[in-house]
Amino acid sequence: MIFITTFVGTVLFSVVFKKPIKRFAIIFYVLALAVSILYLASFYNWITVNLHPLYSLIMQKGILGMAFMVIVMFIGVFREESRVRKYLMPIRGELSIIGSLLLIVHIVRRLTNYITIVFYGAAASTHIVAAFWISLTIFILLLLLAVTSFNVIRKLMDARFWKRLQTLAYPFFILVYAHIMLFLFPAALAGGSTAKESVIVYTVVFVAYGVLRIWAQLINIKTRKISLNIEEALST
Repeated sequence: MIFITTFVGTVLFSVVFKKPIKRFAIIFYVLALAVSILYLASFYNWITVNLHPLYSLIMQKGILGMAFMVIVMFIGVFREESRVRKYLMPIRGELSIIGSLLLIVHIVRRLTNYITIVFYGAAASTHIVAAFWISLTIFILLLLLAVTSFNVIRKLMDARFWKRLQTLAYPFFILVYAHIMLFLFPAALAGGSTAKESVIVYTVVFVAYGVLRIWAQLINIKTRKISLNIEEALST
C-alpha cells in the first residue's frame, strides 16, 4: 500500500537527515512549504506543470504529511532509554512542523470544497457536514500544534502550559482517524479493495499507537510509584 511505502521512506529520510534537519531546520521547512505550494498551484491551475502521478497522489490524499505525523506519534511511545526515542526525539518538533506543512495542503483543499458545498451549494448531506466540522477542528488543532512546535514560540510560553497544550495531539489524531474512516469505510463496505486495504492499515496504525500510548503511561505510573517507595524507604 502507498501509505506503508511512504511511511518507510519518511522514516529513512528522518534517520539519514537527522543532523541536517536539526541544524538547518528552516531549510527543510521551506522545502516542505515549497512542495505544498507547488501542489496547490498545480491543482488550482495557477501554474501549468505536469506533476508526477505519485507526487500528486501522496499530496492530494495527505499521505506524505500523515507519514511524518505518524513518526511523531510513535516517537512518544518508546521508552526514554530506547535507542529509537534517543535518536529521533531531538528532531520530533522539527518533524512535526514538516509534517504539518505538508498535511495542511490536504486539509485546506478539503475545507474549501466543504465550505462551497455546505454554505453555497444545495442542502449538504450529514456526511459532508460532519466532514466539514471535523476538518475545521483538525485544521485549528494542527495550527496550534505546529506553531507551538517552533522553538522560538515554545521559549516564550510557560513550560507547564506548553505541555498541556501538546495534549491536544490526542484529539487531533483521533479526529484524523475519524476523518479517514468517514471516507474510506463506506467505500470499503461497497467492496473497494484499495479502500479495504487502507482501512486495515490505518486502523492497525492508530490502534497500535493507542495501545502503546496507554502501555507507556502505565509503565511511567509504575516507575513513579517505585521511585516514591524507594525515596520513602531511604528517608526512614
